[in-house]
Amino acid sequence: MQLTNTPTPLIIWSILKIFFIIGLSVYFVFAIVIVRQIDIMQHTIKLNFELPLKILGLIHLLFALILLLFSILAL
Repeated sequence: MQLTNTPTPLIIWSILKIFFIIGLSVYFVFAIVIVRQIDIMQHTIKLNFELPLKILGLIHLLFALILLLFSILAL
């Protein structure tokens, strides 16, 4: 007996791609929140390493954006 309603690998792969892009979108929003939190922290607490921390946050945000754009284009 053969099942006629089995999902094809193409459909499964398409669903997996959509979930992957949604996950990377959530990661990008998380990176935006991190940059915002760093900005709020800089206004609240004055420390000596404010600039390197802000640069690291922006690099992280840029990495998340590049990863999201690459996944949209490649997948």
